Amino acid sequence: MPGGNPSPHDNADNNANVTATAEQNAQAGAKAEQNANAGADAQQNANSGADAQQNANSGADTQQNAGPNASGNDPVGTVRRMFAAFRSGDLDALLETVHPDSHWTYIGANPRLSKGELIGHARVRRFFERILERLDMTAFNMDQWIVQGDTVVIFGSESGTVKATGDAFHNEWVQKYVVNDNLITRMVEYNIQIEQKDHQTRTE
Repeated sequence: MPGGNPSPHDNADNNANVTATAEQNAQAGAKAEQNANAGADAQQNANSGADAQQNANSGADTQQNAGPNASGNDPVGTVRRMFAAFRSGDLDALLETVHPDSHWTYIGANPRLSKGELIGHARVRRFFERILERLDMTAFNMDQWIVQGDTVVIFGSESGTVKATGDAFHNEWVQKYVVNDNLITRMVEYNIQIEQKDHQTRTE
């Protein structure tokens, strides 16, 4: 009746509505907490990914700059000295990094398919003499170093012109060196010539 006291039935309905509202609020709070936890997990995963990438980059830098191992053998330093001598055209200094009985294998497609086996200082010297005689090297890049024990693997590229024709070239290569007692005892190279137009398209 209007203006009268609420009935027991009305009180029960009001209590039920209050309970339902409290339950909805509790569910909303639980969902908000779940979303907050999910956001925290996502942030933690993102941070972990960034840390992993940073560690990987640090590892690559460490490999490139690795020093002598416990025995005093310095594979990275030896190969770097060899490359420095090659760039300066000092073949005597280059051979100081190569064991007298060193075994070199060259596999190329630049552009003709070829394979050569070189053993000893005289053959290695002639290998580099022919490169210096034939090619005007304008770029020589060592893009990635992988070091494991006495073995160094390098991914790189080289560009320049052929002296006899003036034709431009761009080669990409992988070289593997084994170094013992600071002397290169084994080298294997895979060297492929990339057509200039393909190289330009790929790098644009």
